[in-house]
Amino acid sequence: MTSPSGAAIRITIRDDSGLVFEFETADRASSLSVETDVSRSVFIAKRKVLLDDITRIRKSLYATDEIACGRAIHTLYKLGTTFLNEVFQDPWEIREFCAAACPPRWDDTMSPPHIVMHAMMYEMLPLEVLPLLSLEPPRSLIRTPIELAEAVHCFAGLGASVQRVIRRINAPGSGALPHDDKLNVKMFQFGSLVGVEEIKNFLTRHDRVRLESPWPTPTTQRKEFTERLFCHLTAPDKSFSGNSHDPPDAIHHFACHCDTGASNDKEHHFRLAATGSSSEFKITLGELYACRQPTKMTLPLVFMNACESAGSGASGIASFPRFFLFNGNLGFIGTEIPVLDSFAAEFARTFYSEFLGGKRLGDAIHCARWRSLMKPKSHCLIGLMYTVYADPDLSVFSDQAKST
Repeated sequence: MTSPSGAAIRITIRDDSGLVFEFETADRASSLSVETDVSRSVFIAKRKVLLDDITRIRKSLYATDEIACGRAIHTLYKLGTTFLNEVFQDPWEIREFCAAACPPRWDDTMSPPHIVMHAMMYEMLPLEVLPLLSLEPPRSLIRTPIELAEAVHCFAGLGASVQRVIRRINAPGSGALPHDDKLNVKMFQFGSLVGVEEIKNFLTRHDRVRLESPWPTPTTQRKEFTERLFCHLTAPDKSFSGNSHDPPDAIHHFACHCDTGASNDKEHHFRLAATGSSSEFKITLGELYACRQPTKMTLPLVFMNACESAGSGASGIASFPRFFLFNGNLGFIGTEIPVLDSFAAEFARTFYSEFLGGKRLGDAIHCARWRSLMKPKSHCLIGLMYTVYADPDLSVFSDQAKST
């Protein structure tokens, strides 16, 4: 795969006297500045309405044949277009700019164009699902895989690799994950989920992964859960049992239940449980912040494969990405709306296959979206709801980024 030349488009969102959206090509040859006439609170509300609407129609995003998937594409296109028309007086100039900077690429040997968005958490555009990369609507009837591929290139999440960057948070640098001949991976589980065993077995068998038995275990006590959880999150050089290991953890994978629906983001939480246990352990965002202590260590990449893990509550503040990046983690991957456990496991397996096989992180996520979309008789658009707060050039081994 050819080396990327940097971002095709940089989007910076500022809140001065009003929300200002600045679009710039990587070579700075072309730029566009757009000030919306809606207030920040209205923008947040419109963004939430869009995600709520997508949540309501999410079953259609797990389409089966091309025709059903085509209907879902039209629905998603209409929702995204409505959002753009409500927020921007002239969304066509934005679409024209983005379409020119990110033309369709049909060659699998090339990395997708890269769009990076810098904004405060509550000002993030739901970029992945917006039809920014084409001025034409999808054809009225989609009947073949080729027509399907042509139609979805309008969405930024399928026509490009999208990176979200939270302004005013100093994220760790890029490069390669810590490794020897393998990566150390910790898995945090809700054991009764269907996909937990599937992803555990996949990672256990992979020759580039050293996976510990998932945590919590049946012997985990409620009174010690919060303290032990935070120790596991912030001590990448220690195993679940407390033994030192080198290299430190590269990835923390969560397969769990998550809820970001409360208006107060401190009440957002995820739940873990041991396999075969009826006891659940709940940890709120407020409790995580209460336990947080500064660290000079770069903490692992977090893949939170859970319902609404990257979602926004009524306050408009996406909760978990901000916490983990604020905490010093290398990056965060998560979903903005609820996803089926079976799909979450399949998406994670595809991502890890590509990432551990040598692709950069951004390319691996992009590939997982396309694989789930183009799977015969099971075309699925829900992969668009995975968001990436991490350097897309992050790789398993440093020399891969140079040679692939």
